[in-house]
Amino acid sequence: MKSKGKIIALLIGRKGSKRLRNKNLLKIVGRHIMEYPILAALNSKYIDACYVSTDDEKIKEIAENYGFKWIERPEELATDEALAKDVYIHAYNLIRGEIGEVKYIVLLSCNAPTLMAHHIDEAIEKLEKNPEYDSAATISIYNMWSPLRAWKLVDDKLKPYIPEHLYEEVFGNRMLSSDRASAGNTYFIDASLFVIKPENLENIEKGLLPYPWLGRNIIPVENWGGCDLDVHWQVPVIEYWLRQHGFTEYVTPYELERMEEK
Repeated sequence: MKSKGKIIALLIGRKGSKRLRNKNLLKIVGRHIMEYPILAALNSKYIDACYVSTDDEKIKEIAENYGFKWIERPEELATDEALAKDVYIHAYNLIRGEIGEVKYIVLLSCNAPTLMAHHIDEAIEKLEKNPEYDSAATISIYNMWSPLRAWKLVDDKLKPYIPEHLYEEVFGNRMLSSDRASAGNTYFIDASLFVIKPENLENIEKGLLPYPWLGRNIIPVENWGGCDLDVHWQVPVIEYWLRQHGFTEYVTPYELERMEEK
């Protein structure tokens, strides 16, 4: 990377999750779930320094054992009401004060294990080749959750989430049906990985909702089955993803790659 500034990884996670208790420390395929984004960051070709923002002693201990530097998350940023954007801004300001200019921030979550080092590297390389973009994010195709298949309750009656009169305007003249792919692929930002420019945090009010830290021009990085763990039924999905990418209880795909190189 020729241009100025360091590329840093920032992992976030807090204690006190309610829907899935201690989700950040849940073990899947023999490792704490938070270890998977850590391994991805450590095996990236481009990351210069790694940080963790947390109020949880166990998360802190695990991350520090991998060489991550700890940022103590203030009490007001460790509540159910606290927003990720404020956690990112708090950590970024401290990191910038310590190391100076930051080029890209690789945003990771303790409960988002469905990424590999190559996703990080691809995101950074795409931003290098396309400087007009603000960020890169992993996406997965989830046609089964297309907005066309979504409903809402109005006075105890099911109503289409997207009003019928908008179908043609939004989706053109394509024939729509119950076929999950009838309107084309539906891409979701799967929250496994965000790589952003610091300016996005400095001008957070200008970003697209619900992820204002991504700015407005976002490059996709293709993934499949990506998600951040929030409910119990996702656990076997994540286990499948990890095993399909070469993780076992005994070895990681990164270790296998290094063995093959020898």
